[in-house]
Amino acid sequence: MTSIPEFLEMAKSSDRAAEMPVFFIGGLPRSGTTWVQQLLDAHPEVVCLGESQFMSGLAGQIGRVVANHSQKRGEDAAVWAPASRGFRRGGVVRLLRLAYMELVQANIGDRDLSKTALIGEKTPENIMYLGRIYALFPKAKFIHVMRDGRDGAISAWSRFRAKLPTEMSWEEYVGWYAKEWVERNRKGVADCNPDASILVQYETLHRDTLAEATRIFEFLGVSTDPEIVARAVSASSFETLSGGRRQGQVDPKSHYRRGEVEGWRGEFDDSALAAFESVAGDALAEWGYPSGLISPA
Repeated sequence: MTSIPEFLEMAKSSDRAAEMPVFFIGGLPRSGTTWVQQLLDAHPEVVCLGESQFMSGLAGQIGRVVANHSQKRGEDAAVWAPASRGFRRGGVVRLLRLAYMELVQANIGDRDLSKTALIGEKTPENIMYLGRIYALFPKAKFIHVMRDGRDGAISAWSRFRAKLPTEMSWEEYVGWYAKEWVERNRKGVADCNPDASILVQYETLHRDTLAEATRIFEFLGVSTDPEIVARAVSASSFETLSGGRRQGQVDPKSHYRRGEVEGWRGEFDDSALAAFESVAGDALAEWGYPSGLISPA
């Protein structure tokens, strides 16, 4: 049985977590969001949770339960005696905010927050729920992770193929992924608070990890001491996370599959490339990714 002093200490820890600034990471599946999450969590001033699906799942479920309860409280036929009313909108927001912070607390355990500057969470679908994020945390920072959609499609096909309809072909999947890649990334750009967001492209992070990591830490307002940055980069490197494989050594069963850029050049055939670029060609050019077609449409 938990003692009263232990309960009080748990309450103090929850209070400290609730008072901290927050940030969220989002992007497309297989775009490098896990790499960024691991990089940030390796910084001594940052706590960054892995996928909780809070904004894309749990928050909506809690909201629906509360709305249903409140609606019934307002129906005369459902109330047989003097009864309390349901939640006001502001109360729902506070409830969801508290639920999120309790989820954070459950995942950090006994971690000392005295040196923590801010708390983050990574779920790729966060990019689709920025309105919900800002409703709960108006001052939240957002890290938009983007990767060449052709590499993302290959990685996602390898990772999620067993969950896809058996009749879906590779070319069909490429076209679907291209559409999602364009829509989600554009929505992230449109919906984010430009004064409190940053775009991190996988390829730039891959090319100069130290410099890009420093830029991200600077955006979050934490130390950019070269030794701290170097340790975080080392702790989150492909070699470390994959258990010792070098970049380019493929393990299709691992979350950390390949760790390279432009792998699509060796894996896309002409029909798959045309299927992707017919949908996303303009967006590729917009974000600085070269066309692979001999004669781009």
